Amino acid sequence: MDAVKHISMDEIILALQNWQALRNNREALIDFFSSKKGFELNVALFPQGKAIHAYPAIKDNRLYFIAISEEMDVQSPISFLNENCYWLECKEGLNNDQEIPVGIALQRIADWENTFPVWIEKTIDQEGAIYQTFHIPTDGLQKESYSVFFALKASEANNNLSVADLVLKSGNGLFFDTVKSQPPYKDRQKYYLLNLI
Repeated sequence: MDAVKHISMDEIILALQNWQALRNNREALIDFFSSKKGFELNVALFPQGKAIHAYPAIKDNRLYFIAISEEMDVQSPISFLNENCYWLECKEGLNNDQEIPVGIALQRIADWENTFPVWIEKTIDQEGAIYQTFHIPTDGLQKESYSVFFALKASEANNNLSVADLVLKSGNGLFFDTVKSQPPYKDRQKYYLLNLI
């Protein structure tokens, strides 16, 4: 199920609540992320030049991300929100200044694949839970589909803890690093979907 729309808002809210309930559960998180590399994100589905919010969600015991443009992630009628949310299923394999060297991108992806269970435990111990959402700027991205890989990068604030990352790979093999996991939020009010859970 790639970039599916028109799933009821009740299902979206329940899936976000399911993630919220698991954010501090080490064993469940490790199970959900086991063998998952990331998801596909078609930037052409969203307004150009506007950031995308990607919310992790659990539906039918499967890991997804719900993506919505920052411009649409505002207090609105349920029908408007529903029309602008996309379900992105996490997969075992992916197709194929913001641009980062291949070596660094591949290292971040490998760090996730090799150490995500340890990272989950450490993050929960130090911060109580893992992220609620990702902020994905689209400046410099083309209107095309990107493979989005789970990754880890060094924390600027804490040398003892890596931070969650998403590394985007274009169809021509370029890697991009524009993403911020949250919390902490730069502006929590821009994440209206969180108010629904």
